[in-house]
Amino acid sequence: MLRTAICDDNEIHLENIAKSFMQSCQAYSPELSLFSSGQELINAVEKGGYQPDILLLDIVLENDDGIGVAKKINLLCPGCGIIFLTSFISYASDVYETRHSYFILKSQFKERINSAVAKAISDVGSRKYLSFGERNATVILSAYEVLYLERSLKKTIVYHESGKQYETYEKPLAILRDLNRSMFVQCHQSFFVNMERVNAMYTDYFLMNNGYRVPISRSRRRETKEVFHTFVSNSVKGNLPD
Repeated sequence: MLRTAICDDNEIHLENIAKSFMQSCQAYSPELSLFSSGQELINAVEKGGYQPDILLLDIVLENDDGIGVAKKINLLCPGCGIIFLTSFISYASDVYETRHSYFILKSQFKERINSAVAKAISDVGSRKYLSFGERNATVILSAYEVLYLERSLKKTIVYHESGKQYETYEKPLAILRDLNRSMFVQCHQSFFVNMERVNAMYTDYFLMNNGYRVPISRSRRRETKEVFHTFVSNSVKGNLPD
């Protein structure tokens, strides 16, 4: 059974998406829950304990910002794979402020939904974690929630999206050993940045999607730029229509 939430404030669109989804994705044995506003969905998750496996979310909502709703779902329900829906291709770049799996134009819903669901399920199943020792405890964090790592003197500082900072004597490469090396990139002798959380790259720093700046050293600038462009290119190919 695939617990699937659909959120769209247009009643006709909501019904059509639900009908088309059931026709296209019967193999997943979906259990649908329909929401006509972002706040209704957030209340169901936050107060009602609802935990969807997949969320089909309209980006443009009359009384809510779909991107903002997705950010809250990322925090409240980290195991949910988000598929953005929109009628406007101009919103494509905005979705990278959140953790999501796919971006579908409503006009191409039937052609894209199976691929989108498969990608969302794969993303959730392959989610990676960081683990390291801090004092007398072992800390386990979702890799996506870590913005960057900084090596300072003999300690590594792990910066979490919540603003919390963890300190460990383990070296960054040891902490990142089980992750895909394209996810965290060493952009400076002392810094390893999470490509998933970068909002923009400038000449000498990365701007993270929470406003933090992570320095890029001159010696690593060229290599880091190539990695960043490759990462963005691959992400766009995986999410936008051909």
